[in-house]
Amino acid sequence: MKKLFLFVSLAAMLFCGCGNSQQNEEIPEKKVMTIRKDSCMVVFEYPAQLKGRQDINVVPQVEALLEQVLVKEGDRVKKGQRMFVLAQDNLNAQLRSAQASVQSANALLESAKIQEQAKKQLLDKGIISKNQYDVAKNDLDRAKAALAEAQSVLSAARTNLGYTVVKAPSDGVVGNIYHRQGALVGPSISEPLTVVSDNSVVYAYISISETEYIRLMKGFDSKTEAIGILPECQLRLSDGSVYNHKGKVETVSGIIDESTGSISVRIAYENPQSILAAGGSAVVLIPYSAPDAITIPRTATFEIQDKTYVYRLREENGKTFAESVMVNVYRADENNYVVLEGLNEGDRIVVEGVRKMENNTEIKPVE
Repeated sequence: MKKLFLFVSLAAMLFCGCGNSQQNEEIPEKKVMTIRKDSCMVVFEYPAQLKGRQDINVVPQVEALLEQVLVKEGDRVKKGQRMFVLAQDNLNAQLRSAQASVQSANALLESAKIQEQAKKQLLDKGIISKNQYDVAKNDLDRAKAALAEAQSVLSAARTNLGYTVVKAPSDGVVGNIYHRQGALVGPSISEPLTVVSDNSVVYAYISISETEYIRLMKGFDSKTEAIGILPECQLRLSDGSVYNHKGKVETVSGIIDESTGSISVRIAYENPQSILAAGGSAVVLIPYSAPDAITIPRTATFEIQDKTYVYRLREENGKTFAESVMVNVYRADENNYVVLEGLNEGDRIVVEGVRKMENNTEIKPVE
């Protein structure tokens, strides 16, 4: 009897313990929101490579020793400004030799003219034959040709001497100077003397997907018309600041890169203070007005292996469960995402505490 009493008491204690455990398990309350579509301004971000309006290699046209470097890296130069001077001794000698050749050819020409005129008079008087005159005439023609050749050599010598002063091919900024005083330079050098970059206007090159290109072209008769209505674009620099001049889309290539599946776009930015540098990198910010966008707070999302998820509510037998759903999102601003795929208007999602939740957890929704 005593053993029976103890068994019944123990069973009662266990029963009461189980009952209390179930009563202590409370369904967590979670703040939720109902998805609604609304107009939204989205800023799309594209990494960009910066290039000057034109980058011109400065290469000497003659081979000689580099005698003077008149500019420094980063200097701003004007078209025609002297930048480098090459040694002129050899070219001066070539010029003097060419001048002497011209003088000699002139003298031979004058002599040939006199001979031709004398033979012509003798031919007219019947003293000599025509063959004898023709010899003098051919000598004159050869003397004329020799003078023309000597004059051509002289002109080339003068031009080559002029090439010893290397001038800026355009307005711009001097890049790296690859050769120093005393180096032997010429047209075949592997690196130019320097590069002059015209960066009064800097181009930002970005790549867009084929889908984005199709979306851009829809509804327009031409690419020019589509580009014309595109908004001005801001530029975020490498230090995180936003450039104080907005850019305008100038060209969209329309040719898909087979290796990347992308299309190149060029945006032009005025650069009066030379803040932008060719070869640099930045991020182009293109605003887009989405008329029927789904926007959710970033606190409603969590990531697993670079994929973004939210907890969408599911009703079952009078209970509410939160199930994870993968979504394709784009950052609208620091606090919100625009949902591109994964949610529909009317869906309800959990908006806080999602990182500590488990899939298919029963919750009490609080709007």
